[in-house]
Amino acid sequence: MHDLIVKDGDLVLGTHGRNIWILDEPDPIRTWSSAVAAKAVHLVPPREAIAWRLRAGDDIEPTAPNPPSGVAITYRVGAAIAGPLTMEVLDASGQVVRTMSSVAKPKIGASEYEDDPKPELATGPGFHRVAWDLRYDGARMIPGGMLDSGDPSIGPEALPGRYSIRLSAAEGSDSAAVSVLPDPRVDLSRAAREAQLAFGLELRDAISRLSDAVVRVRDAREQLRARNQLLESNPVAKDLVSRSGALASRLDSLEAKLHNPTAEVLYDILAMRGGAKLYSRLAPLYNWAIEGDGAPTQGMREVYADQRRELDGYLSELRALLEGDLAAINALASELGVGHVVLPERTAVP
Repeated sequence: MHDLIVKDGDLVLGTHGRNIWILDEPDPIRTWSSAVAAKAVHLVPPREAIAWRLRAGDDIEPTAPNPPSGVAITYRVGAAIAGPLTMEVLDASGQVVRTMSSVAKPKIGASEYEDDPKPELATGPGFHRVAWDLRYDGARMIPGGMLDSGDPSIGPEALPGRYSIRLSAAEGSDSAAVSVLPDPRVDLSRAAREAQLAFGLELRDAISRLSDAVVRVRDAREQLRARNQLLESNPVAKDLVSRSGALASRLDSLEAKLHNPTAEVLYDILAMRGGAKLYSRLAPLYNWAIEGDGAPTQGMREVYADQRRELDGYLSELRALLEGDLAAINALASELGVGHVVLPERTAVP
């Protein structure tokens, strides 16, 4: 070791060779105390972050890892906790912006290139560090649904301002505040930022509603067809089987309007008759809206207005099928003394 220096709160180490090492944010050492050691979970107050607008550049690979983009959050687990660990980022009004967990999210299966999801939080005793990328949670996506463009799992960027972080486990909780500053190179008014965020969240929620609708369609259809297999040889249930089969076919048709359910690879979407369905048209619009700097254009708003009317029509059609046709079929099933089609609470009609 040739020299040591503290610069902007980080420890910089110079070697006798040509290397320089930076120990980012050694704040856990500075803030250590017996009170911290006694806590079940502990959040080290994070430093303020700058929402840098990063773009693709030269293909030069660093020889050592750079600090993560966004807010570096250091936390400590005092002992092995019994249950899951959850970290929430909340805005100034107390609304949850982002949630991270020690439980891995389910694999969507929307791309042959998708890796198996990993837990975002570690739960072993000791200090851990995780990064909030200054984005909201992304949209809920169709399990196995293919997209040829866009990635709705990426959330809109959070506005500059004050946020709080809440770390929770069954054994205890802790919280801390953090400030997010704008990129000084980006000249954008607060009103434009708010308009961009509001539009991005509206598009995100539309994609989530569409995805939830597909899950509802699948839940109902699979139960109808599974029951039909059990009753197809029962003459008393002939009418029930017939009406259930007809409704399952109508649900097939509705799903085919919402996305491209028969696509096996991404390029199938463009090759199919009728082209990309609503899911594959909402997704790229969403990503274009959240990746730029500024309020949505008139063209974006007009395209989304058409897509929203289309989505609302499909959701109304689904509501009519479930509240009308399915309800009548369930009433007939009651008369015959056979099981109903029961949709989980998460699949309530929007």
